[in-house]
Amino acid sequence: MSRFGASAYPIGKAHRVCSATQRPLRLGERFVAALVETDAGGVERRDYSVEAWEAGPRPVERQRLVGFWRSVVPPEGASRRAVLDDQTMLDLFEQTPADQPARAGLRFVLALMMVRRRVMLHEGVRGTSMLLRRAGDPRPPDGPPLIEVADPGLDESTIAQVIAELEGLTAGGEAPEAPAAPAASEARA
Repeated sequence: MSRFGASAYPIGKAHRVCSATQRPLRLGERFVAALVETDAGGVERRDYSVEAWEAGPRPVERQRLVGFWRSVVPPEGASRRAVLDDQTMLDLFEQTPADQPARAGLRFVLALMMVRRRVMLHEGVRGTSMLLRRAGDPRPPDGPPLIEVADPGLDESTIAQVIAELEGLTAGGEAPEAPAAPAASEARA
């Protein structure tokens, strides 16, 4: 897991500027925050006006889009508050492909955070994978199949670092809005 290894990478914060148009985002304006994998293997945050996002100038590297959510520009000096609420975590988890080894650490840590918050329930282990179900869903066979999350072998300090980096990437003081679910055309390969 080079992306989430021992060496930290710079964490981007909300810049209040649209990454596509370079136009300043206004107080109270809705925008889309996106996490994009960089060439160096890190993750950076990019903010987009809703108009720019819907017009298409999203991250050019479509396959590198880790996840995104919608938010609102807060007043200057507002206290910083992480927007990694339960629904945002669940959306990021669902947007993170299970079949991409480079994102296994992110998916695993999001799963651990959701188990801790009881968004997901731990149902058992299969080999080196956790078996989870969403809270409120009935157990199989009455409910959907269990979700298998592979353990990429991160140590406790790396897991703590990934959690801190996730919270840093998603923090910025903005009030959370219902995260956007990816449209079928926005699904990653």
